[in-house]
Amino acid sequence: KSRLAPGVVFERALDLYFPQHALPHAMLVTPFQWGAEMTKVALATKTIYPLIAVPISQAERQFAADNSLHALEQVWQSRRVDILDWGRASAV
Repeated sequence: KSRLAPGVVFERALDLYFPQHALPHAMLVTPFQWGAEMTKVALATKTIYPLIAVPISQAERQFAADNSLHALEQVWQSRRVDILDWGRASAV
């Protein structure tokens, strides 16, 4: 059983469909770039915690593994990386 949580990486998830792509992995992250109001959504009967599958490079995957997801998010924010741009260059 797979656990879905921030920081979970699906290795080669994009590479399987888009060989030679610069961002071969997909990482689950909270929608941090939209502020705290999107990290938790209260519905009538339950609360959900949205996640975004972000394409990442091998270097970004290793950086997050060596440091933390939060450290990688800080790099993205400081460099104003559009994490939803599948054609972007690696931030590390």
